[in-house]
Amino acid sequence: MLSAFIRFEGVLNQAMARFVRRADPMSPDVPYTLHVIEEEAKHSRMFARLVAALGTGGYSPTGLHGAVERLAEPLIAQSRLIFHYSMYAVESVTDTLLAEILRAGTKYPALEDVCRIHRVEEARHMSFAAENFLDEYRRASRIRKFFARVLAPVIATAIYEVLTPPSVYVRAGVASKTKQAWSLWLASHRSPQRMDLRVRSMARVTMLLKKAGADRAGSRFAWRLLGVELS
Repeated sequence: MLSAFIRFEGVLNQAMARFVRRADPMSPDVPYTLHVIEEEAKHSRMFARLVAALGTGGYSPTGLHGAVERLAEPLIAQSRLIFHYSMYAVESVTDTLLAEILRAGTKYPALEDVCRIHRVEEARHMSFAAENFLDEYRRASRIRKFFARVLAPVIATAIYEVLTPPSVYVRAGVASKTKQAWSLWLASHRSPQRMDLRVRSMARVTMLLKKAGADRAGSRFAWRLLGVELS
């Protein structure tokens, strides 16, 4: 998850840097966007140091999970509407998982400290992303709104699913081959506990969509296929 967090924040910073490059330097949005970039970079360093301290090693985006991330990057970069939704989804899913780690407790004080710091600082980023998404959705054309509604459940679910790649089972020594690792990954992600966690991690995302009025029948059907109820 820590490796995924670093990559996710890299994608977000890339998109925000592109916005700053194109924006009027005097725009009031520019200073705060630069502040968010700075904090996200700090979080990435924090996660990287934690990976080193825990001795878990990093995970590269390979295979199907890597392909999903590579497809998402240009999409997020080209649309501010999709970018701010994705930013909110990333932070919401991440926050839920970190809250779960704190609730369950660990034997690693450094991990718990990172979870607390990230949750406090990302609350501001979530507000930033939510306000911008609501504003841009209201002003978007019908076709852009349609694509946002269609992509919303796909993006949020992809964020959740790529956090734990099948390779963790190989490195943990409970799977010796890729096929066996995928079998364990699928069993885990279909378990009632993981399904419940996914639904809870999407709660604030679906609330944002309902607030924007992006919870029409087609969107509700797509979310239902993924095990999440919009209404």
